Amino acid sequence: MDETAVNIHAFVSYRHNRPPDIQTRDKLEELCAGKSISLIYDEKVTSEGDSLITFMEDLTAARCVFLFLSAAYFQSAYTLYELVSIHEQPDLDRHFVHPVRVTADMVTYQRTAMETYWQEHEAVRNELSRLLKQPDHALVWQRVVVAWDALVFPFLDTLQPALEEGDADAILQKRVGDMQQSVKVAIAETTKRLHEKVKSEIGRILGNQYIPGNKLKRELRLDPSIETQAIAQRLAEEPDVGQAIAVITRVVQTQAKLLAAKPEQWDECLSDAEQLCGWLLINSVDPVWWFHNELKMQRAARGGISHAFSLGDPAYIEVIISRSILQAARYDLNEYGKAKPVAENHDGTLLFDATEDATDELLLARLYKRLHRSPRVPSQVAELLEGIYSRAYSFYRTGQGKPVYYLVTQEQLELLESRSWFAEAQKKLAGYLQFICCDLQCQPYEQPACREDQTLLLDQVALLLSLRNGEENSYA
Repeated sequence: MDETAVNIHAFVSYRHNRPPDIQTRDKLEELCAGKSISLIYDEKVTSEGDSLITFMEDLTAARCVFLFLSAAYFQSAYTLYELVSIHEQPDLDRHFVHPVRVTADMVTYQRTAMETYWQEHEAVRNELSRLLKQPDHALVWQRVVVAWDALVFPFLDTLQPALEEGDADAILQKRVGDMQQSVKVAIAETTKRLHEKVKSEIGRILGNQYIPGNKLKRELRLDPSIETQAIAQRLAEEPDVGQAIAVITRVVQTQAKLLAAKPEQWDECLSDAEQLCGWLLINSVDPVWWFHNELKMQRAARGGISHAFSLGDPAYIEVIISRSILQAARYDLNEYGKAKPVAENHDGTLLFDATEDATDELLLARLYKRLHRSPRVPSQVAELLEGIYSRAYSFYRTGQGKPVYYLVTQEQLELLESRSWFAEAQKKLAGYLQFICCDLQCQPYEQPACREDQTLLLDQVALLLSLRNGEENSYA
């Protein structure tokens, strides 16, 4: 096992019924394991009755994909669908697509052989048209050609030894090493940018001087002579976010006594502490999880109003959303003293019974009431949608780009997505309002979203927030 590697996962697009491809897959999986890469393929993660389309959608949207190139790859509607869909992913330049030349006949002139096969096999044309939801075969073929030109031709137009005529282990080892190294660099660069942003914001907040730097230095065991930016850097790069929040909590708790007769200064102190906490929280998102989910989140925000995440604690979704727009995560206390997300006081659970034969008006009316805080609602679907859009947009602007979001169950999410008005709502509300399901189980190959225990981390946040109520217990 490579101790310097990062634990990532990669999908493989291949003809799964061909012995050469299966042998290559198995060898690649063995080599990937040595580089801390989990190789994902259909037989490994799907069972009888699972949706083939769902798996292929996961594959084509993945950050890391190996393509097994052979003449047979371009004779299947399913692998052609994967090729086209991978190419048509937004931000393709931020994906890591690594072709592997499996057979010696896989050279540039296979482009002509591919077209001949396409013209002679109507069943392949029909199935790919169905998968791509494009009835015009000529337009489907153009999409195949564009994908070939972008993903396959540049690879074949360079000297690339085929597995069947070279040292297969060495060739595959290089492809695996290239992917691991490029991903490692990408994760490091993203993490560095995040730390710079968090450090800048922490430095700005500490510059207000409501939280004494000398006490922070003592708690962090730093040289008393260092500047504020050094404190900010130490906090921004602290791998144990819960510990960093605990340090701030202890410092602020001592300030509570000193500022007891100065309520305005105490309010400013507590406000700054909560902002520091919010910025530190987005550091708790696991860098590898973020690598695999960042683009998916961005696509969902641009073009959809519903998505799902595997989270240990649903309230942690506030950190994920804040990470995506680089804002401090904001929390409040619920009636039980636990941390709950704050998003203009409209986030939370959207309560309705998905087992009922709920009408469109009922579902939209409940959402309208939550946004407008009004017992009265319009009677028409179009008016309800327009009112929901205008208010969600207003909150989005007020929240500096943070969407209004509601937590729903998987059942409720499916009900919402089945409504006749949902497509129109997506067009108007994408980016401004989101329905989020956190009920999913984490796949065996996936990293947890948080580097720490989410519930324990949020409880540390709640402890800091409880100082609003004048609690003066020692948290050392």
